[in-house]
Amino acid sequence: MVDTRAVALAAFAVSTVLFAVVFFPVPPSEISRAEKLELHGACREAPRPFEKLVLMVIDAWSWNFLEAARSDMPFVWKAIDAREAILFVANVQTPTVTLPRIKAIVSGTISSFVDVVFNFFSSDYKSDSLISILNESSSRMVFYGDDTWLKMFPTAFLRSSGVHSFFVRDFTEVDDNVTRGLDSEIASNFRDFDALFLHYLGLDHIGHSLGGKDPQIPVKLREMDVIVEKIHMNLGKLNHSSLLVVLGDHGMTEAGGHGGSSKSEVSVPIVIFPVNGAPLPATSEEPFSKIQQIDLVSSLSGLLGLRIPNENLGVSFSSQISDSVWSLFNLRQIVNAFLRRSSSERLLYCKSKLDTVVDQLCSAPTAHSKIVRPVVRVCQQELRRLQADLMSSQSFNAELLIFSLILSFTVSSVLQASLLKFCFMLQAIAFYFSSKTKRIPADTPLEVAFFFAILLEPLIYFASSLTEEEHDVWYFLYSSFLMLSSVHSPKSNLMLLVLHRISRGFTEGRRRRWNLEDSGESSFPDLSTVFTTFATWHMDAVRIFTVASLLLSRRLSVRKALLVGWILAVVRDEFVPLCVLNVLASLLPKSTYGSFLALMSSFYYLGNSNSISTIDISVGYTGLASYQPVVVAVQIALNLYSGPLIVTLLAKSLEIEGFGDLVVMSRVLSLAITMLSLFLQRHHLFVWTVFAPKFIYEIGHFFISVIVLALINGNVVR
Repeated sequence: MVDTRAVALAAFAVSTVLFAVVFFPVPPSEISRAEKLELHGACREAPRPFEKLVLMVIDAWSWNFLEAARSDMPFVWKAIDAREAILFVANVQTPTVTLPRIKAIVSGTISSFVDVVFNFFSSDYKSDSLISILNESSSRMVFYGDDTWLKMFPTAFLRSSGVHSFFVRDFTEVDDNVTRGLDSEIASNFRDFDALFLHYLGLDHIGHSLGGKDPQIPVKLREMDVIVEKIHMNLGKLNHSSLLVVLGDHGMTEAGGHGGSSKSEVSVPIVIFPVNGAPLPATSEEPFSKIQQIDLVSSLSGLLGLRIPNENLGVSFSSQISDSVWSLFNLRQIVNAFLRRSSSERLLYCKSKLDTVVDQLCSAPTAHSKIVRPVVRVCQQELRRLQADLMSSQSFNAELLIFSLILSFTVSSVLQASLLKFCFMLQAIAFYFSSKTKRIPADTPLEVAFFFAILLEPLIYFASSLTEEEHDVWYFLYSSFLMLSSVHSPKSNLMLLVLHRISRGFTEGRRRRWNLEDSGESSFPDLSTVFTTFATWHMDAVRIFTVASLLLSRRLSVRKALLVGWILAVVRDEFVPLCVLNVLASLLPKSTYGSFLALMSSFYYLGNSNSISTIDISVGYTGLASYQPVVVAVQIALNLYSGPLIVTLLAKSLEIEGFGDLVVMSRVLSLAITMLSLFLQRHHLFVWTVFAPKFIYEIGHFFISVIVLALINGNVVR
């Protein structure tokens, strides 16, 4: 006999996958190949502004790191102050992980949010980019650093040496290997290449392993400063002009993570050193200019005398670095590319003025700056406006999105009548309310109240701020349930409330929230420090693994002892009060709603949120000597869901009535409403920073819940 509920779940899963495939943005419409950057008339004699490029990426180099402590990078600041370098603060588009940032740097495009997943399995990048354009011009390229580049451009480099980007426990040797390659190029006097790319990972690894405020951060910044000085000094010994570009791909939170949209994650410095070239043009008195990260590749194209990438959305700032006529031709090329996307009257006017100025300069080169700068200023203003419009607009197949939504919300209508059919948004979960669903108890006013509170909670997904602070909603519901239930067992519930507060206190500062004195971004301690001090572990992962295995080996099989030891080594210290919380909860009267609320809160006890940046990837490398993607993914997932997993196992052992039904019902409802919210908010300012990450999380919650319940129960719900 066919299990209709399993069929309905499968249909819902298909509708979810269809929605995800359709929703996440396709690249902007293909435009015709950008014209080759060629000069004409007297301009043909103009030399390229720069003949050699060295591009140095410092992974997770946030603007905060450069701005807050000049003493950490003295050479960089000395060059900026002396007008030997020019500083830009670049805005980075989400997601703030390495793969999409590299794409933005080399192609000037905005990446899809699914690049968060592809970041772990990067592959050959076939789109037009600075790398392919340099190859096209027969330039010799060399690379040392993050092997993501080598996976994206496997045949592009004359010489290369990659280091693993995800083995985050190492932040010394990973950079020493890059510097060793750099030293070999210095030994040959930088003769054998036209473009050198370096990608240092140590700073990022310190953040993931030790946090964004660790004392190792300034040490690493000083190391990077010395390397920048070394490159600059050796480029200065050459007889031709060179361009040294030092930049961060993305920033870092105070907790050391990234992937989200906080200011520290999306603001990065770009410092450009023109070496042996013309002096920097006169600029405003502002200490730095604000740009978009995608502007870099179009600017480098103009400074190197190359065409722009096909899909570039960047606006060149090359005129701030060089007054060469090449920058003017580069700007005209960008204007032509934007005109193929948008027929702006102001941009058409700008094009005509540019053409006039170019003709004047190339027929009789005269006072260049006087006639060029006003035109450049007008063109850049209009390009910036169009850039903002293009960055905020994405292509969606509305018909398929609506179809997948209808499928997800009405898949249950083929089954049977439901108690909740009064609301179309709840139809997605109607099939759970069959005869079996009566096992979800709602016998008391308290149970009825929390039943409807759980059903209505997903409505917060239509508000960006509430979605970001969802953990507080679950904390409130759980603590309220414990307090209201204390009538029956006051002492035990009081202890649960205390443990609930302790569990919260471990991770308050990792999320965007308010603590007692200031914003959660603040480093000021609050009262939670008093609680967490008593529960801090001082054993490292190996010692935990060994001790736990030895203690358990007398009572369990060797396999089980090793498994428990491995789990204890992988999960965070915050897991300790969670274990105590569950042990105490097991002694209380069985409660479906108490168990469910504990399940939902436990996910956030470990510092998780609806932001990608709170995912701790460092635990994926526990016990590993090399990068093993499958093992890393399993360990990250185990740590991420360790809280809900232990609550689910407890509910199974206690045979909590209706627990599985309530979990799956809630997950389906949450995912369905998240899809509806994402569809309705698809043009919202925070669609990629709040609503899209929430959708990614809900997909994970749904599939993991279904799989775990099926494994431990032999069926999805029981």
